[in-house]
Amino acid sequence: MIQGLQKNIIRLQTGHPGRRFHDFYEHRQNQRNHRWTLASAATIVGGLLMASVGVVLIPAPGPGALIVLFGLGLLGSEFEFIARFLDRLECKVRPSYEWTKKFWLNMSFTLRITLGIVGSVLGAVGLYVAYLLFFVK
Repeated sequence: MIQGLQKNIIRLQTGHPGRRFHDFYEHRQNQRNHRWTLASAATIVGGLLMASVGVVLIPAPGPGALIVLFGLGLLGSEFEFIARFLDRLECKVRPSYEWTKKFWLNMSFTLRITLGIVGSVLGAVGLYVAYLLFFVK
């Protein structure tokens, strides 16, 4: 099972931007001869659960948006329209991601630590404000 997961991750990583999710969808469908199986149902349920949990976690500091994307990735292996959506999204987001990654790597270590601390403090303040607004009567 772990080896299969590793192969799938490598297949996605080495795919061509703008086609990787659709190619992966086609690969998964060809593996199962375009039939629904118990694994298909489990993948769909897992993807829906993961995307739902990610949506709930988006307001909190942390990887909520990444969890949503992983859930959509699972769903994209079963639904062609989601795979195509993810390919289009990747093409739109990739330039911003590359710029941000380059910018981050060119920063000094001290500045990265400072931004991490500031982000953590702002996240904690945001959680406290949300607590005051929604839970304190």
